[in-house]
This record gives sequence, C-alpha cells and structure tokens, in this order.
Amino acid sequence: MGARLTWRSRCDIVLETIARSVARRDRERFVAEYVAEAAAGYRNPILRREAIEIAEDFDGLDEEAPDFAGATDLGERLRAESGEKWWE
Repeated sequence: MGARLTWRSRCDIVLETIARSVARRDRERFVAEYVAEAAAGYRNPILRREAIEIAEDFDGLDEEAPDFAGATDLGERLRAESGEKWWE
C-alpha cells in the first residue's frame, strides 16, 4: 500500500518497515542461539543424563497432585481445601 492510501507519510512507512525487519532479525537470532545451546547440551552426555534424571523426578507429579475441584489459582485451592464458600 502506498502512503497516500493509508494517509501515512513515507517516513512513517519506512520506519515501520525497518522496525519490523530488525525485530524479525532479532527473533531469528534468538531462536538460532537457543537451538545451538540446546544442541550443545544434547551432545554433552553429562548434561543430557542430568536433564533426563530431572525429568524423571517430575514424571508422574500430575497423577500425585490432589484434585482441588478444578481450582486454578492458589486462593481457589486454599478455599477448596478449607471448604470455605467463595460467596460467603
């Protein structure tokens, strides 16, 4: 779209285009660095073994967690445990 169709100056359109380009480049660089770190950690047998052990420690916690009748935040869970009614 041209500047006349959007009622914006060319300068504004150029600045927005540059900002989007810089943001996209930063995201791509961040993702590339993240993937490189993950790959390096995966190749390191000590780090990989430790990560697997940590994951195994947390395996099954969902089954062990008590059911608080669908409560999602701490306040709701505490009220559910105490039997307190929210409307009282």
